[in-house]
Parts: sequence; C-alpha cells; structure tokens
Amino acid sequence: MFNRRTFMGGMAAGLVGIKWGLRGFFDQVRYVMQGAPGAETIINGKRYLYFGGTGYYGLINNPVMRKAADEALEKYGMHSSTSRGATGYGNTPLYADVEKKTAEYYGVEDSFYIPSGYLANVAGYQALDSVYKIDAVFVDEDSHYSVIDFTPVIGKPVYTFAHRDPEDLKKKLQQHLKPGQKPLVASDGVFPMFAALAPLPAYLEVTEPTEVISGWTTPTRWACSVPMAVAPWITSE
Repeated sequence: MFNRRTFMGGMAAGLVGIKWGLRGFFDQVRYVMQGAPGAETIINGKRYLYFGGTGYYGLINNPVMRKAADEALEKYGMHSSTSRGATGYGNTPLYADVEKKTAEYYGVEDSFYIPSGYLANVAGYQALDSVYKIDAVFVDEDSHYSVIDFTPVIGKPVYTFAHRDPEDLKKKLQQHLKPGQKPLVASDGVFPMFAALAPLPAYLEVTEPTEVISGWTTPTRWACSVPMAVAPWITSE
C-alpha cells in the first residue's frame, strides 16, 4: 500500500535526486529535434524515421490541423490568459465547440476538455471522489505513470493488484475493502508498451458484489463490448 505520506516521501527523494543528478542529465542530452514530428523528422541536422514521441494520432504536423491552428491563433491569440473557473472569462468558442462535438461523437450528455491525458487523471480522480465518496483505490501495478502518480491525490488508501489479473484484484478487494465501502479500480485501457487491453469484462465480474467506480476509456469499452452505462468514465488513451 502507498498513501499520501509515502507519496510525499517519494517526491522528496526525487528532489534530492534532481539536485545531484540534473547536471549529469543535461550532459547526456545530445539530440535536438530540428523539424516537425511525423513519420520523418530532422535530428541534429540529419533526417530520421521517427518512432518516438506521444503524438499517437499523427496529427501534430497534419496540414488540416495546422491550418485550423493558424486560423485560431490569428483570431484568438496564443491563450485566453485566464482560467475557465467560476468567472468563465477564460472560456472561448474553441472550448465550447470541441466539448460539444466530443459529447455528440461519444453519445454522452457532456464532455470537458483537458489539455493532456496526464492531467485528465488528476481531474478524474477528484471528480469521481467528490461524486461517489470513494473509500479506497485499486490500481493495476503496470499502469502508465499518469494513472498511478496521482492516485494519492484524493487522500484514500491505494492498493496495487497484479497486471491484468482479475483474480488478484478480487483477492485485494476482499482483503482491504470493508462492507459498504466503495472502491475505485484504475487501469490503463490499452497498455502502450504491449498493446494489451485491460480485461474489463472480467474486472466487472469480480467487482459485481460491490458498488465499484471504474475508469475506462471509450475505445476499451468498444473493444470489450461494454456499454457506457456500465463503465462511464472517459479518460485519455
């Protein structure tokens, strides 16, 4: 189990590591990308096939996307320069349009745009806890760091279960969950290193006796034929 205390301890250890290792880190940065990312790019003046990065949909240098970005930049500037909080002054038609179209595409009541998958989990955990009052978090031990890093943010006990193992999840739920408590089960939908799907139907089966709050991406539900009403939370994939 890890909790807020161990999380903060890990952060402190990381800062110490940064203090002593940052100089060595920058000494090893030898590669500079000098072109737009895509199937090919220029690194250190030489053209390479590019298999790195996190532009999974290949849209970063897409001509249509670039044209739309140029038009938005000309009309709205770099940024609204304020948050989308209670005042709403940071809202723009761009946010309203993308959220409306996303909700329509997925057939849901509403959606909310968050600029990165990493931040989606931060917001998601807190939103789910505020609505469902989660008592404990159970997370796949091989989940992406964006899934794991912020599980302590809601201040509830966090337990790991064996990778893609519904029986171990069942055992951990039985060991750590008291009667009437609500768990949050968190996992990658698609594990990026191995392109393996989380066994969502099996997870739902072993958690059926409890009121489980689960976080799954829409492509994962499609692949597993699980309807939105059963696994409602959309995050990044």
